[in-house]
Amino acid sequence: MAASTAAEFKFSETCYLTRIPNFTSPNPKFCLRWFTPVTEVKLCGHVTLASAHTLFTTALVNSNIIEFDALFAILTAERLPDISLTNVSEIQNGGVDGCFLIELNFPTVPVTNFNSAEASLISKALNDAPLIDVKRTTTDGDIFVIPQ
Repeated sequence: MAASTAAEFKFSETCYLTRIPNFTSPNPKFCLRWFTPVTEVKLCGHVTLASAHTLFTTALVNSNIIEFDALFAILTAERLPDISLTNVSEIQNGGVDGCFLIELNFPTVPVTNFNSAEASLISKALNDAPLIDVKRTTTDGDIFVIPQ
């Protein structure tokens, strides 16, 4: 049903966010899932960021930290003051409302070196772009490519 709803919305990813009540942590916790029009995905950073922003700005949470129970891990979002837009004395005097940054904490995925012969095929697929590094995740075999 979730994937069919995502297909109906016609967005690349659709998020489903549900509060987990009576959780023992001092931080609010939400179940968070992401779907494309055809399947559930393990992680979608921009939708996680949008979810945290919505929760922080609509006063649905009274905390600077939110926990998300995602498909493969617990993710956290922390609201931090945006001191780059103003000076510290304004923040200390309460003069800057609504200016904040969101820091997302994602789990670490173990990686291994990638076969150099296979790396040349990836370079070719990227119009012969020079590559700094190529790694493969040990869990799912996903490939991380760092172009020059």
